[in-house]
Amino acid sequence: MLALTPVAPTMSLQLHLQYTYIRSGGHSGAALLRTGLWMPYVLLPGIQAPNMGSIVITGLRFQTLHLPGQSDTGINDISLVDLAVHNFGWGGVALGPGLIFPAATSPLLGRGKLQIGPAGAVGSGRLRPFVLTLGFFNAFSVAGAPDRPNVSTLFLTPVIGYLLPKAFYLRFDPLWTFDWTRGGHATLPVNLAVGHAFNPSATAEVQPEWVTTGDLQNSYTVRLILNYMNW
Repeated sequence: MLALTPVAPTMSLQLHLQYTYIRSGGHSGAALLRTGLWMPYVLLPGIQAPNMGSIVITGLRFQTLHLPGQSDTGINDISLVDLAVHNFGWGGVALGPGLIFPAATSPLLGRGKLQIGPAGAVGSGRLRPFVLTLGFFNAFSVAGAPDRPNVSTLFLTPVIGYLLPKAFYLRFDPLWTFDWTRGGHATLPVNLAVGHAFNPSATAEVQPEWVTTGDLQNSYTVRLILNYMNW
């Protein structure tokens, strides 16, 4: 269940290895390292808030991108969210700020803008065999290279996990984007991961993905996702 929950109350480390075939021409390979750092929510030194925790999720991706007439290899922009999580009997709610740092080593690999905005998630693991989560982050550019376009984008992630016998599971967790600078232009991929838990701490998944509409429409991605939790 922890592998199916983006804001799981545990320390986690994920490695995503992926290959993307770009239908309009070109291809890309990437390695994404994502960490989740869980800790008690402290109101004052020595005083912990009941039924609450705090999770910091970071994402660092190394990418090689090849397009017609141009290619580059390096680091993408770095993402970070810091969420306060409240646990209820039916599940949990998380809210906090999100940031994207303009750390890309090339204009081709990043937006060139510092982006901030609200982030959050709501989820439940009480509907077994389903595990459901809905996460969002609305990013606005506040600083950065003046010659790069401003950013105003909603990132929405519906997560539907399904527990199977013998420690197997399925997960649907596309990252949908809505670009407000283009009138809400939507990019909507769909995917389905098949995973297996080898023990309470280690899982592995294979996930194909297809972009149904928007940027990179009809492009395909295949991911290998390795999870290590409870460390």
